[in-house]
Parts: sequence; structure tokens; C-alpha cells
Amino acid sequence: MGRVARQKKLKTIDPFCPQKRKDTVQKIQEERHKGRVKQHDLPYKEEDEYKIPLMWRLTQLAMQNDGKSKAQIKRENEKHEKEYQERRKKEREEFNGKKSKKDKALALIEDIGSSKKQQNFKKLKIDAQIRKEDAELKSLLKEKERLEKMLQK
Repeated sequence: MGRVARQKKLKTIDPFCPQKRKDTVQKIQEERHKGRVKQHDLPYKEEDEYKIPLMWRLTQLAMQNDGKSKAQIKRENEKHEKEYQERRKKEREEFNGKKSKKDKALALIEDIGSSKKQQNFKKLKIDAQIRKEDAELKSLLKEKERLEKMLQK
């Protein structure tokens, strides 16, 4: 059997080559420890196992999230998740034909509240109608008095 020649490692100057990036970041970190380089001078921000240029990453995030901050996105996701869970719970209850005591009590309160609202609305509607008729009567009385004064002259 013959000897197998070892292959040399190819050196690349590609800035997106992981080894090249690693070396660059290590050099900068060493210089930073010496006090020559500040934190904001680092060209890359780590994300998982890849190191992507910060500006490119920020523009990518902005495009994905329509310019919303991470906190806003997190709140929206939590809200959507909560709504989804409530919807699923109601669907399960309807499918199983069961309702919890809390849901029954809430439904009863809503029914009572809606009937009270309807009664209040009817009262307000009647009051408005009475006020309107009173205003018409007053205007008719004024017109009658004006006409009587004209007849007396």
C-alpha cells in the first residue's frame, strides 16, 4: 500500500468564512483587552453559531417585523397566543357540551347586564321623545300667542 499524501488546508480570504471571522473577532477582542479597541468597533454581532454584520442583521429584522421593536412583537405574540388558547377552550367546551361554572356565571352576568342596558336605552329613548314633543308644544304655543296678538291689533 502506498502512502496517502495529506491535503493542505485551503486558506480563504472570504470575510464570511467562519474561520476567518473567528480569527478577526479574536484579534479584535485581544486588542480590546489591551485597551485599543472599543466595543462598538467590533464588526460582527454573534447570533447563534453564525456571526452576521450588525447593520445587515438589523435591516433584516426591520424588514421582517415592519419596524416594530422586539418588545412590541413579544406583546403581540402573547396576545395572539392568549386569544388562540381562549378560542380553543371554547371550541373544546362546545364540542364536549360542557361549560365551567365560571363561564356560566359570566354568561348570566352578561345576560343581566344586556337586559339592563336595553331597559336603560328604552327609558332614554322615551325621555328624548317626550322632550322633543314638549319642545314642539312650546313652539306651537308661542306661535298661537303671536297670532292672537296680531288679531287683536
